[in-house]
Amino acid sequence: MHRSIWIFGLTRADGSLAHRANGVDRLVPLLFLVSAGLLVGGVSLPIVSVTRFFFFTENATILGAITSLFDAGEYLLAATIAVFSVVFPSLKIIVADFVWRGRGVGHAGAETGLRTLDVVGYWSLLEFLVVALVVFSAKASGLADASSQPGLYLFFGAVVTSMAGVLRLKAAYQRHRS
Repeated sequence: MHRSIWIFGLTRADGSLAHRANGVDRLVPLLFLVSAGLLVGGVSLPIVSVTRFFFFTENATILGAITSLFDAGEYLLAATIAVFSVVFPSLKIIVADFVWRGRGVGHAGAETGLRTLDVVGYWSLLEFLVVALVVFSAKASGLADASSQPGLYLFFGAVVTSMAGVLRLKAAYQRHRS
């Protein structure tokens, strides 16, 4: 029998990993919940602060950059940043929760979810590396001074906790599949 699911919800499918979890595996949903919270902070808080000519300081957020690019007519760039910084990380958390709670081990939906996690997971650190390169290039150019801000570390934390959760999820899946 299949029960309905809810993201980070209270219900779980019979035979799902959430239904079978024991020990440390019971903490997997907590990793995804923490990752979701860190992601919200990471995209909404400043990720970099750029100071030019010692007086002019700008703080950049991921959501602010997407909005500014969209307003400037840079739709492709805005969409690219939105997909890799907001959509993919969010999708990873949602799909992981679906695999954890929504389908039984061995179900075709769970298998598809695991393949989706593999594809989305390839892009996990891309945004963090791009921002790190921006900070480095601004400092190296001498035209501006850039420093990382809390949003960058929150975003990095979201990536790391979701990666840890997915690794735990995959290990549990393999264990229960055998």
